[in-house]
Amino acid sequence: MDGIYGTGTQSRVRSFQDDAGIGVDGKVGPQTWAKLAKYGKAVAWRVGFTLYLCKDSSTRFQYSVWNNSGREAWWRMFGTETYFDGYAIKDDRIEIQGTIIRSEPFDSEKFWVFHSTDEKYSTTNVRDFSSRTLPACG
Repeated sequence: MDGIYGTGTQSRVRSFQDDAGIGVDGKVGPQTWAKLAKYGKAVAWRVGFTLYLCKDSSTRFQYSVWNNSGREAWWRMFGTETYFDGYAIKDDRIEIQGTIIRSEPFDSEKFWVFHSTDEKYSTTNVRDFSSRTLPACG
């Protein structure tokens, strides 16, 4: 992320809009913001793969993933003394995958995306979060 709304960002926005079922123009207008709000805050990502979280309550969190990596993917997010994981199904899909229940903040430490049994990627682009830092599920 370089803070510039260039061709790469515009392409990713177009892909998100198409997958979310809204008009595709590459611009982040009201409809796109509303869809992004539905899924919550992007807390971890790799190129082509994003994990979102929002809160249903102070202890119940919903997680969603968006996969436009070009391949099927599985993922796992590690935190202090716990982890949660799921799948990203096929390419160009965004969907709500499930919920987690936590009575304490989840301090994220590592995010892995698996594209096959022998490929494992880890990233430092993970944001720590607690119930206070996440938006309500839209």
